[in-house]
Amino acid sequence: MSLHALHHLWTTRWRWRLRSWVGQHPVLYFPLQAIRRRRREFYVRRNTEVVIEGYPRSGNTFAVMAFRVAQARPVRMAHHLHMPAQLKAAVRWQIPTMVLLRRPEDAILSFLVREPRILPEQAVQDYLTFYTWVIRLRPHLVLVPFEVVISDFGRAIEALNRRFGTQFRLFEPTSANLAQVFCMIEEFDRQERLMERKKLPAEITIGRPSEMRERLKEQRRHDLDPVRHLLDLAQQLYEGLLQDVDVSPEGHDGPSTPPVWEEAPQTQDTRPWNTVDEVMEALSLPLDPGLDST
Repeated sequence: MSLHALHHLWTTRWRWRLRSWVGQHPVLYFPLQAIRRRRREFYVRRNTEVVIEGYPRSGNTFAVMAFRVAQARPVRMAHHLHMPAQLKAAVRWQIPTMVLLRRPEDAILSFLVREPRILPEQAVQDYLTFYTWVIRLRPHLVLVPFEVVISDFGRAIEALNRRFGTQFRLFEPTSANLAQVFCMIEEFDRQERLMERKKLPAEITIGRPSEMRERLKEQRRHDLDPVRHLLDLAQQLYEGLLQDVDVSPEGHDGPSTPPVWEEAPQTQDTRPWNTVDEVMEALSLPLDPGLDST
């Protein structure tokens, strides 16, 4: 590897690490991102109607496009930032928010294939950071597992309506609707690769099943061995959240009771999530720090 390539790799990793930290603080993240003039249409604003977010490669693109196809009018959406700042701002502004949840090893491997310069440790840490914030903000979110996103997304929208009192139209997975969704996914990926100047094949970056990506994921699986301890924490976090999803893969949906909007929640989460409690303790993070402006 040339000296120039090494320097580029090093700076990319440090930029990503800084981005991950800044991405927890809306007061820092959004102004800095606005300077870059990229992805502005993805940001949450006070007039945003719905937010759909999740860790990368968790069905984000399918969910966003399926939601759009289902509606009879354009809906102001925020999506694809993959940062806690997006969730914190949405909760503060009382915007209906859906969070997608995928098994960590599957999501992280797919992400590492798409972003080969990112260290596995950073990718796992980003997963832990994102979903620890989901735990903190859980009373104000609808949580949907990946399996429901790709198999019956209409139930996810139904849970959103039930929780927030909205009346969004449900997605129906007809052949015509699915064809439109996948066409929109193809175009979205094309624009993303142009914007990010990615030279990777579309089969690696696109947000739909790909045999090439599955082969590359298997090739990279051994890269997770040195961070298996962190991945185990991520798995515990995932399993704890999976117990509290609003839409169950088995068809037994949660209550999705309307949220109690509070500027700064004061009570600690008392649900019996022993595995999540252990993860939070291992990360030295409180369960409920409140909703600060940063």
